[in-house]
Amino acid sequence: MSRSGNKKPVGFGTHIIAGGIAGACEALTCQPLDTIKVRMQLSRSGRAGTKARGFIATGAYIVKRETPLALYKGLGAVLSGIVPKMAIRFASFEAYKKALADKETGKTSVGGIFIAGLGAGITEAVAVVTPMEVVKIRLQAQQHSLADPLEAPRYRNAAHAVYTIVREEGFATLYRGVSLTALRQATNQGES
Repeated sequence: MSRSGNKKPVGFGTHIIAGGIAGACEALTCQPLDTIKVRMQLSRSGRAGTKARGFIATGAYIVKRETPLALYKGLGAVLSGIVPKMAIRFASFEAYKKALADKETGKTSVGGIFIAGLGAGITEAVAVVTPMEVVKIRLQAQQHSLADPLEAPRYRNAAHAVYTIVREEGFATLYRGVSLTALRQATNQGES
């Protein structure tokens, strides 16, 4: 007897939980790399008299000046974004795929799977990715020393960043670049 004959359908909640766990693992692994990348992008190495730092030197500089925990700046924003993002991605992809499935066979065509991926990408971009990227980048761009208690950051954490951005710049600021983010996420998920 084939194994597929005994296969039970996976529930919506299972997709949400699996996506959330996958997102948390991704964030914990990749956050230091992303922080180093952002610092390299924001560096002023193009000015006269300054030398560009490489990836390892940038990471070492951050650790030396700000402590190793600085590599995880913005992690709260990333976790609060990536866990729901991946949960929404997994669950919406399966929902779109099911909606696009052939009513008689229950199978989804390759084109249907592609469209389900596009839909999942757009859904995650609007629901979570765009606002969380705005917050994450603001937190990562802060260059203050965690070792110096007198040097206060502009944003204390992800929640404070959201509050400050909305209060000072308006809610729409959290959605700057949403169309390009939706396009990026849709194409990423459409091809997956």
